[in-house]
Amino acid sequence: MKYKDRIVGLRRVRASDLVRNPKNWRRHPSQQKQALRGILSEIGFADAVIARELPDGRLELIDGHMRADEALDQEIPVLVVDLNDDEAQKLLAVLDSITGLAETDPDALGTLLATIEADDAELRHMLAVLGEMVDKLENKQRAKEDKEQPVKPEMELLPHEHYDYVIVLARTTRQWNRLADLLGIETRKIGSRKFGIGRGIEASRLIALLEGARSSSHGNASDCSAESEKGGEHEADSNAPPDGTDLRE
Repeated sequence: MKYKDRIVGLRRVRASDLVRNPKNWRRHPSQQKQALRGILSEIGFADAVIARELPDGRLELIDGHMRADEALDQEIPVLVVDLNDDEAQKLLAVLDSITGLAETDPDALGTLLATIEADDAELRHMLAVLGEMVDKLENKQRAKEDKEQPVKPEMELLPHEHYDYVIVLARTTRQWNRLADLLGIETRKIGSRKFGIGRGIEASRLIALLEGARSSSHGNASDCSAESEKGGEHEADSNAPPDGTDLRE
C-alpha cells in the first residue's frame, strides 16, 4: 500500500509565533520539562515540531508544544503539513498515543544506557530512572519465565567433576556490561534468556587482575605512609636547635 505524503515544507519559525492548539490534551510535569531542558542543552533541536497552516497564514501546533514553550525567543524547525481541522484532530489524538504503545526491550535499552554519559544533572537523573526501569523489567521478565518454564532437575547446574570454579552472578544488564568491561570479556549473546549470558576466563587471568589491583592499592598506601614519615622527619629537624644546643631543663 502506498501512503500519502502530507508534508509540504520545513520552516524555521520563532516559537512564540506558533499558535498553541486549544485541543492539546497533553500536560507536561516539571520532571519532564527539566529532562527536555537537559537534552536541549547538550544536543539542541534534532527533531521538528509539527504544525498546519491556518487560513490566515499562521501555523498551529499539532505536536511539539513543550519544545515550543521552552524556546520561545528563538526560531525552531517546524514540519508543515497540509491537514484540515478533522485530520489535525486525529493526529493530535493518536500521535503520542501510538508511540506509547511501544514495548521496551530491557536488554537493548540496558546496553544503550551503558554507553551514554551526560553532563546535565537532570538528564543524568532521567537516565538513572531509565536504568531502574530496565532492572525492574528484567526482574519481572525473569520471574515470569521462571514461573512459566521452571528449571527441570536435569538442567540445574551441577559441580564440574574436573574443575573448581567461582560463579559471579550479574542480575542486571548494567552489572554484566561493567563486569565484562573490567575483565575484558567480549559481550556476545549465547542461547536463550533462560540461561543468560555466560563467559569463562582462565583463573590465572583473574588472579593477575586482582593482584594488580591489590598491588596498586598497597602501593598507594605505601607512598602515603612514606610521605607521612618523611614529613615527620622534616618536622623533627625543624624543631631541633640550630647549634645542637641541649634545651632540656
